[in-house]
Amino acid sequence: IYVSRHNADGTLDETYGEGGISHFKANPTVYMNGAKDAVLSDDGLLYITGWTYDHEDNTAFVLCLDENGYKFPGFGNNGIVETEYGGGIVYEAIDVDSDGNLVVVGYLNDLLVVRRYTADGELDVTFGNNGTVNDTVSNSIYSCGFDVKILEDGKIVVVGFKYDVWYDDYVIQKAYISRYNADGSIDE
Repeated sequence: IYVSRHNADGTLDETYGEGGISHFKANPTVYMNGAKDAVLSDDGLLYITGWTYDHEDNTAFVLCLDENGYKFPGFGNNGIVETEYGGGIVYEAIDVDSDGNLVVVGYLNDLLVVRRYTADGELDVTFGNNGTVNDTVSNSIYSCGFDVKILEDGKIVVVGFKYDVWYDDYVIQKAYISRYNADGSIDE
């Protein structure tokens, strides 16, 4: 994972990381190690989310960097939270609320996943089912979250796509938008 900070004129900010650049590796990584989205909190912490692949399973991660480009030790396991599941878990997007709580979205195998972490990197057990909402999005056969926004009232908006019907080699794909309450329940 490559992170750089630039000055207003486009040059590297030499005070960030090592000469303006920070490199990180989530585990396990054999084939792929990629960041998908990032968000800057009000207190200057940078949260990066993505996933790795080791030829068998995916591991999703949230990486937290301080204002100097180094792992922030007060988050997760020395600055990183990694989530393994058999098959495939992917984090595609992240947002942070004014209290420093994080919401990530993506997919777990064929279901939308929405997960909330506390400011210290623990799953927020008051959200969904012990920190996680898995949703079929209107009874689709496959659904994925690609972006997330936490609103000022704590509600969470997720956008993505879903497959409703699958015929032999033909798929009907649709965009969707969903809104969840602050506790992870669907906002009806």
